[in-house]
Amino acid sequence: MGRCSGSKWAADLSHLRGIVAKSVNDVISKAQETEFDLGGRAGGYFCLREIDFEKLTISKMLIGKVTNGKDDKYTKLSLEKSTRLHDKYKSDSHELSSQSRNPDQGEWGGSVKGESLSNRRKFIFSFSGLPEMLDEAAMLLAAVRGYCMTMEYARELAAKSGVSGEGNTFFLENQWD
Repeated sequence: MGRCSGSKWAADLSHLRGIVAKSVNDVISKAQETEFDLGGRAGGYFCLREIDFEKLTISKMLIGKVTNGKDDKYTKLSLEKSTRLHDKYKSDSHELSSQSRNPDQGEWGGSVKGESLSNRRKFIFSFSGLPEMLDEAAMLLAAVRGYCMTMEYARELAAKSGVSGEGNTFFLENQWD
């Protein structure tokens, strides 16, 4: 169901940090190429949560730069998204935080559940700092590159994303390596 071989799971956290940073930077570059409105944003905060162990593996990691002085806000949103997805995964089998987004409550998409096939460890990749659709696209790409999801499955999830009435069109309309 969209999982990749755990033997390829990037267990080394420094390697994973590089994968996530490259994914966010590639999404930013693609947004600039396609003239997607970034609203002056150039980065944000990432966290990684292990679902079964109920803990944050990476609690706060800056990627790029936050140019609008909202470091605290993006840190809190990244953590909120991962916590909400963790809770919704356990109760409703959600795989994207956008499935429970509630703009009236300040709850957005940008977290993705991934799973290593060999050891069945489940992770939540979460990011905040870019426009919501790009936060989610970057985490889908990071989960694919971190061998926690196939590209085919990432596209299936993007199609049912709650960030717009048409899914995560940014992820779906672009080619990713």
